[in-house]
Amino acid sequence: MGWSSITYSAPVHLLAPEREALLRYRFLDRQSKSQKLTAGLNRNILEVEKYHAKIKQICSVHQDCSQVTDWTKLVNSCAPQAPKPTTAQQTIARFKLESYKPSLADSIFGLVNSKQALLKQELDEAIQKDKEKYQRIKLDYAQKYDQWLALKILAKNILSGHISSFNAALYVFKPFEELKELGSRILVNFIKNNRAHINFLANNNLVIPSHTKSISCEEKLIINPIPSAYYFELCHIYLAAAVLRIAREIFALFSLEKILITGREHATAPPIISLIVSKLSLEKIRFDSISAPEALGYLEPRINFSSTEGFLPVESLFLT
Repeated sequence: MGWSSITYSAPVHLLAPEREALLRYRFLDRQSKSQKLTAGLNRNILEVEKYHAKIKQICSVHQDCSQVTDWTKLVNSCAPQAPKPTTAQQTIARFKLESYKPSLADSIFGLVNSKQALLKQELDEAIQKDKEKYQRIKLDYAQKYDQWLALKILAKNILSGHISSFNAALYVFKPFEELKELGSRILVNFIKNNRAHINFLANNNLVIPSHTKSISCEEKLIINPIPSAYYFELCHIYLAAAVLRIAREIFALFSLEKILITGREHATAPPIISLIVSKLSLEKIRFDSISAPEALGYLEPRINFSSTEGFLPVESLFLT
C-alpha cells in the first residue's frame, strides 16, 4: 500500500507548535476573506495589519520546529485497542420493556398490547442503532489500526536505513509545510552514511511582498513599491530563517550525521548559500533570542550578500 493511498497525518504531539506570528497572520487572512467590513477604515487597517503580520511570519519561520521523532518508541508502540460491541441504547430499551407493568388504566382501556408492541419496536430500533454505532466505531478503528501499522512499518524501515522510507516520512510528517505555503520549494536527496543534500528554492518573488502598506493621516490605504534595500533585507532574513528551519526539521525527524543545504532564489538561478550542518552545531544556538541572520552566522555558511545588490552567486559545498 502506497503512502499516498492512506488518509494519514503524523501524531499531533510531534508537529511543530504554531508561533504567535503565524497564528496572527492566518487569523487576519481569514478575516480579510470572510468578514464583510463596511467601513473603509476598518478594511484598510486590516490590510495593513495583515501586511505587518506577513513580514513577522517570514522573519520568524526559524523559531518553530517539530518535536523530535522517536522512531524506536514508534516501533515498540502498542496497537490501538479493538472496540467492543456497544449495547447502551438496547440495554435501556430492554429494561423499559421488561420492567413495564400495565397500569389499571392500561388494562381497562386495552392499551397493554399496544404499549408492549411499542416498547418492542423501540427495543428493535435501539438494537439497530447500537449496531450502526458499532459499525462506525469499527471503521474508525480499522483506519487507526492501518495508520498505526503503517507508521510502525515506516519506523522499522527508518531504523534500518532504507532511503525510500526517509522520503515516505517526509510525505507523512510534512515538516516543510509552512515554507511551501509561503511559496518556497524544498528538494531532499538522502544519501548513504546518514547524510542528505537539500536544495532550497526560496522563490522570493512569491514570498516577499512587492509593496508596502500603511495608513495615511486621511485614513486612506497607501500602497507603495517596496524599497530595494528593504526588499533585499527581507530576502536575507527569510533565507537565513528558512535554511535554519529546514535544518532543524530534518534533525528533529531523522538521526543524520550531517546535511548539506544549497539555496537558490529560483530553480534556474545559481547557488546563493551553501552550508554543511550537523545536529550538534544546531543545538548550540538559542533560536528564540537572536535574529535569523545572526543565528545562521554560527553555522559559517558560504554566502555573499550585499544590502544594495542582494545575493551574489557562491560556489556550492560538497559532502565528503
